Amino acid sequence: VTLSVDASDADPGDVGRLEWRWTLDSAPPGAPLPVVDGLQDASLDVTPLARGLYAFTVVATDGESESVPARVLLAADNNPPSASAASFHGRLGVAMSLTVASTDPDGDTVAPRWTMADAGGKPFGLQADPSGTASFTPGAKGRYVLRATPFDGTDEGAPVDVSVDVDNAPPTVVVLSGEPGPDGIVIQAKTGRDVPLASRASDP
Repeated sequence: VTLSVDASDADPGDVGRLEWRWTLDSAPPGAPLPVVDGLQDASLDVTPLARGLYAFTVVATDGESESVPARVLLAADNNPPSASAASFHGRLGVAMSLTVASTDPDGDTVAPRWTMADAGGKPFGLQADPSGTASFTPGAKGRYVLRATPFDGTDEGAPVDVSVDVDNAPPTVVVLSGEPGPDGIVIQAKTGRDVPLASRASDP
């Protein structure tokens, strides 16, 4: 942001001799000092590092006397946050934590807001805590696409999509015959006779 002023001098001999002096009088509480360039020029370049109101005073001098100070106020708006995301892999029916990398030019705390962008009709569970971490439980295998929108308490930034690929869960087998042993199921059998073996399989 460029702050510009103009000054005049009733003495013709002082034309071209005017000099300026800028002073930062106040900044938002707790805000870092802004980056400024041109403190002795008619135009001052200011880069505020936090939102809020900044007050500057500028005076002009001809080398012998100074002007009455002029006050300039600069109101810096909030800068929206931004986010970047990676893809995730999950397991069917197992809750997982999802996060995104967020940044805010003003140093504000960012808490992403989570929504489901595309589940493809598959079931799922989704909850987000105040910090912006999402707890996601896929109810079927395949790809889910979630959407995280960074929020700094004032403004939302551009949303990012987060893909979660849910792998197939392997089936499990339970042997119903015999007794457990140190190396597996033990079944007593006699030679020459049929031995009935029974098992049960399940697939989540």
